[in-house]
Amino acid sequence: MNQIVMMPRRAGKTTMAKHQQALIDALKADGWKLDRFGHFQKDVTRVKNRESGETVTKRMRVKMQATSCRIEVQGKVNGQNEWFRVGGAYYSELILLPDGRVRVGTYFVGAKKDPNCKGTEL
Repeated sequence: MNQIVMMPRRAGKTTMAKHQQALIDALKADGWKLDRFGHFQKDVTRVKNRESGETVTKRMRVKMQATSCRIEVQGKVNGQNEWFRVGGAYYSELILLPDGRVRVGTYFVGAKKDPNCKGTEL
């Protein structure tokens, strides 16, 4: 006869959920908007040429998945809009910086507030 062993459930949020919530909070504080699929999108303006001051605006998306997130940028391929991955990380690998930003792989999410701060892991 087989015996069924019941494993106890964890109380409270798991570490992954805490990391995911920290990323969501940083995105919302920086003005990212939730779309109908549960991902965050924003038009991000970057300096294209520092000497001339020319800027470029691109549509970016943070795709929230079960155990990880992906950072994607929208581009045109054969006249159609497509999303291209530029970064991403597992939620357990996210690093919360004291200036309010979150490092997702090699990409930083959020607005930098204090240039003299040092990062800590979540």
